[in-house]
Amino acid sequence: MHADNPHPIDITVYQPDPRDGEIENPLLREVRDIIDRFSGGGMEKARMMLSFERDSLKSRYAFAIPTAESLERIARHSPLVEIAAGSGYWAMCLAAYGADIIAYDLFPPGEADITDISGRNWLFRKTFHTVRKGDETIAAQHPDRSLFLCWPPPDSPVAFRALESYLSAGGKTAIVIGHMKPISMGDPSFYQLLGTLPVIERIPIHGWPGLNEELFICGG
Repeated sequence: MHADNPHPIDITVYQPDPRDGEIENPLLREVRDIIDRFSGGGMEKARMMLSFERDSLKSRYAFAIPTAESLERIARHSPLVEIAAGSGYWAMCLAAYGADIIAYDLFPPGEADITDISGRNWLFRKTFHTVRKGDETIAAQHPDRSLFLCWPPPDSPVAFRALESYLSAGGKTAIVIGHMKPISMGDPSFYQLLGTLPVIERIPIHGWPGLNEELFICGG
C-alpha cells in the first residue's frame, strides 16, 4: 500500500471474481451497480456516490463489503464465532461460502418490541442469518472456533472484552475487519491485546472509499 495513492485498494478497483456470483450478496451487487452507473463520469464520481450511499447501505446490510477474496480467506479458519454480528450479513455470506459460523449480538435485529427503546438494534432492521442474543463475553463459550469481529463498535470495550474472554477460555485465532486505528473501532485495550498475538495475515481489502480497510488474522 503506497502512501501517495489515496485510493490504494478500495472497492472501485476490485475485479469481480467468478466466485462472487455463486452466492447471494446484494450489498456487493448494489455497490457494483453504483460504480457502473457513475464511473462514466470518472471514478472519483463513483467514489463520491459510494460515500454518499454508504450509511444507507450499511444500515441495510453490513459495515463492510464481502467479496470472494475476503470470504475465502476467512472461511479457511472455520468454524467461526462472530460477536456483535449486527444483521448477520457477513455470517450469511460466510455460511454460503461453506463456513460453519455462529453469530451473536446483544440486540439481534427485530427481536425487541418496538416500544423497547433500550433493547432495540438501532443500526439494523433485517436479519440475514440466525443471530443469537448474547453479549461479547459469550465468545468464551466457543474457544474451539475462530473469533470474528467486523468493525466492532468504536470507543467501546466490546471488542476487548470479546477477545479477552475468548483468549482466556483457550481460543487461538482472531479475525478482524476494519481500519486498524483505535479511533475507528474498539478501544486502546483491544489494540494492545491484539498486538500480543502473532500475525498470520494482514492485508488491505477492497472496501469503502477512503477507509483503508484491512483483514487482520492473528493467533495460531
